[in-house]
Amino acid sequence: MKFYTAVVLAFLSPAFFSASELAGPSASLQGRIARARSPQLRWSNWTDYRVYVAEFYKRLGGRTTWVQGGVPTPQAREVAAKLASADLKGLSASAYEGDQWPARMAALASGSGSKLEAFDVAFTVSVMRYLSDLRLGRINPAKLAQGFDGKSRRLFLVGLAAELTTAQNPGARMEQIEPSLPGYRALLAQIPRYLELSKHPFKPIHAVKKLAPGDVYPDAQALADLLVALGDLTPEEAKALPEGRYMPALAAALMRFQVRHGLDADGKLGMKTVVQLNTPFSRRLTQIRLTLERWRWAELEPAPRMIQVNIPAFNLSALSAKGDGYQTDLWMRVVVGKALLHQTHLLTGKMDAVIFRPTWDVPRSILQHEILPKLRKHPSLLGQEGYEIVPVGGAGAAITVPTAAAVDGLATGKLRLIQKPGPRNALGHVKFLFTNSFQIYLHDTPAQIAFESSRRDFSHGCIRLEHPADLATWVLGDTPGWNAEKVKAEMTAEGSPSMVPVNSPIQVVIVYGTATVDGTGKVYFYDDIYGNDKRLARALAAGYPYRW
Repeated sequence: MKFYTAVVLAFLSPAFFSASELAGPSASLQGRIARARSPQLRWSNWTDYRVYVAEFYKRLGGRTTWVQGGVPTPQAREVAAKLASADLKGLSASAYEGDQWPARMAALASGSGSKLEAFDVAFTVSVMRYLSDLRLGRINPAKLAQGFDGKSRRLFLVGLAAELTTAQNPGARMEQIEPSLPGYRALLAQIPRYLELSKHPFKPIHAVKKLAPGDVYPDAQALADLLVALGDLTPEEAKALPEGRYMPALAAALMRFQVRHGLDADGKLGMKTVVQLNTPFSRRLTQIRLTLERWRWAELEPAPRMIQVNIPAFNLSALSAKGDGYQTDLWMRVVVGKALLHQTHLLTGKMDAVIFRPTWDVPRSILQHEILPKLRKHPSLLGQEGYEIVPVGGAGAAITVPTAAAVDGLATGKLRLIQKPGPRNALGHVKFLFTNSFQIYLHDTPAQIAFESSRRDFSHGCIRLEHPADLATWVLGDTPGWNAEKVKAEMTAEGSPSMVPVNSPIQVVIVYGTATVDGTGKVYFYDDIYGNDKRLARALAAGYPYRW
């Protein structure tokens, strides 16, 4: 994606600008920019954009630009139409005065120079807000502890806004700045459908303790109507259903619904299922919008292959570039960090290496709170679990029989604890390293039973894989000599760790999306297990200027 200027949108609080500091614009325009207030805007305070608005008017020679001869330019009208349709982008048209600009434009012909200038500045602010929100999101994720590894967030905002004032097709140019990520695009396409669904509330569904296919069920028609609207039941199947009975076709459709909502697919109308069935479509639309916001935070560099982990969905997808998008080569369930204590960070990175037969260097938090208390009570745990006590610097012999002094050394940080490769190793037979500052990685696990649970937040922050051999085969697929048989042989062999560098770039992104779309267009919704949606919604409700 190409931008044409060099002004960085860093969203820091700009220093106060006095009128004398602005060269070029008229005294009146300088004063408006220095005050950074537009009373006609819903969110009138734009001090966070003042530096960019000042640069915008300097670049354009200190003149108003969206109005010529007392009338809005064709570019202004086209851009205003985009602001009015912001809801279709998962944003809010009211944040950019989308419904107000037609009337304001109509009133310009009888307006004074001061009124034209006020319009022009307010319109510029709304355009900049929209462009920034569409490309980067509205909230700085670092402020919510929901960040992508603290990466800088840049947008050549001034040049882009200036470009729109003379562009032949400014609407198309605005479309170009959106993220091209497959998860973002697929979810964005669902907004019109859920906007329409939210206009037509359905009858509530009631829970039933015992209900088998064929049983009488008074809510059968209401359930069928809802499942048809959601695409889990076809209209033809619905027409064939007898009135007032819970038939096998209806149960099968309900199971498809349960799968899409992270529930056990048992076809039962229990309370968890009924809660999901009765969730308003407006809430589903909010989930979509919040997930789109997070996709805008993820500044990803183009790569031929991508590994995507979605925390609330507890799954991983391995993707490869195909045409203008990506195709899913591999999908599996994962275990992520515990909701209350060890949340997995949202981040991006590049896959570096695959390590077979890894050694686990036990983190100090786990050592202090979990292993040391057990080790003091049961010294034999050291040998049983394959642990060794080793010097911090790496020089010196390993201790396999814990003495009181050795345990004290672990407690004070003078010694460290490792777990040797083997069947009990917490990392299993293989782990995947990718660049990030949180020391998070993907790995195998001996605790395979955890993947049978519908909710899988059990780890200390790293990500456990259901099918690690399959992922290793995919990651090393373009490395000569590495195929599925070689990977399995290496995982089951004995010996010290073996590291295999990744041959070609693979982008890793860990996201938090309570709404996703699969390759067939089916929409999935998940619980807000970390409460990130709630925190983000509260921050967005505060409006401009957001606390960057």
